[in-house]
Amino acid sequence: MRGREHHLVLLLVVWAAAKLALHLMVPEGWDLHRDEYLYLALGRHLDWGYWSTPPVIGAISWFIQSVSDAGAVAVRLPSILASAATMTIAAWMAHRMGGRTVAISVASFSLLVSPAMLRSGSMFMPVSFDILLWTCGAACALGYATSGRRGWIVALGPVIGLGLLTKYAIVVFVVSLAVAVLLTRHRRVLFSASTAAAVVLAALVVFPNVLWQARHGYPVLAHLSELATSQLVHVRVSGFLLDQVLMFFPALIVW
Repeated sequence: MRGREHHLVLLLVVWAAAKLALHLMVPEGWDLHRDEYLYLALGRHLDWGYWSTPPVIGAISWFIQSVSDAGAVAVRLPSILASAATMTIAAWMAHRMGGRTVAISVASFSLLVSPAMLRSGSMFMPVSFDILLWTCGAACALGYATSGRRGWIVALGPVIGLGLLTKYAIVVFVVSLAVAVLLTRHRRVLFSASTAAAVVLAALVVFPNVLWQARHGYPVLAHLSELATSQLVHVRVSGFLLDQVLMFFPALIVW
């Protein structure tokens, strides 16, 4: 058993190292994207919320600028690490479902070379950390499904709370997970004390941002309205679904 554990750890380390190396090959001379400059600016104005995004990206930006010269590699390193962590957790999930070397490698390779992961992991943007937290949430759900331990359900609370402080889009994950669980034999867990504890923990984590939103007249609603009228009107469902295939085509074999 110990030999298998060492093999698993070694395999995860090798794939994580490949992920880091791939992203760090991007030349230092590549200038930052305009959105990256925005998020750097947020780090100079720490708060519990901003007009277009929750506070986590601002806190990470503040940390980057406090410990480095804010060069391109330093700015993007947190996103690179988040992307590598996402891949590692996905590989662990493959192992948790009974997969061995081939399954773990297929899962890792799919996330290593998928364009969506390459892009999000190469830019300092909230989406990198958002994807990581969605994956952590899925890992908690899988942990419970494969072990029956309610601690995994409770752990979902802080993960979702932190996700809401990162990008409000994690609400889609929460609703989807709840609907999915209703269709399984685990549906009773939605009405358990563990789920109630998870909800309370999530609420406590996100409360400062909710308070900030209330004090500022809920700017998130105005921002979403602007997105709907200025950007989303140009997006068709068919085009969106096709983009998912193109951005994750290396993972089609897994899907």
